Amino acid sequence: MPPGDTLVVGTRDPNNLTFAANPTAYYGMDAQPAIAGLLDDEFNGNSLDTSRWTWFNQGGATSTLGHSLLTLQDPPTSGGDTRGIYQHLPAPPWTVVTKVVAMDMVTYSNWAQMGLMLVDSSGKAITCDLSVRSSSPTFGFEFSNWSSGAGWSNFINGGPIGLAPSITFPLWFKLQDDGTNITCSFSRTGVLYFQIGSASRTAWLSSGPTGVGIFIGSNGSNSIVNGTYEYFRQTQ
Repeated sequence: MPPGDTLVVGTRDPNNLTFAANPTAYYGMDAQPAIAGLLDDEFNGNSLDTSRWTWFNQGGATSTLGHSLLTLQDPPTSGGDTRGIYQHLPAPPWTVVTKVVAMDMVTYSNWAQMGLMLVDSSGKAITCDLSVRSSSPTFGFEFSNWSSGAGWSNFINGGPIGLAPSITFPLWFKLQDDGTNITCSFSRTGVLYFQIGSASRTAWLSSGPTGVGIFIGSNGSNSIVNGTYEYFRQTQ
């Protein structure tokens, strides 16, 4: 490699595939960090790492790993729910990011959801996610309180944002806890984030969150919902 050149791990550079001195040059921005965060999981094993992850409201939900992707599947249900996996949190401040590569259903219908979640020891949850808002369908980003895995309570900060008739994957979601507030954001690039909402870390989870993770939510139309994730990373 000539002096002064920069080699960045990421997506294979087609212009360098035949360069014998550097046959696997990469130029992408979404590579695994050289130094992993405490909560990082690249989902490159053969099954869910249960030494790291704990199920929240699992019920009939399942996890499948393959090709460095994790798919959570929520079975048919007659009402809204949220089922996910979480890890125990360090003391704030912290930031986590996940990359979402697909939400799969036979027919998109409300209120399927996927994204990041916070939990506490009481069984409550907070979700920061993409959801299907109508059977047309319409998609939106939301920040919500749950009294349980099957008990949606209310939107934080008033309701979903970014309503659109279609959605393009991948998407990135970010949750941050600065010790005072929790902030939920999304990105279409993994670089520029837009805030969905923010709230006091003890407004709903009275003792503050104790776990953070990813989830899949079913809907009122008795449909299977699959949510596929590429990684989960702690960036602060």
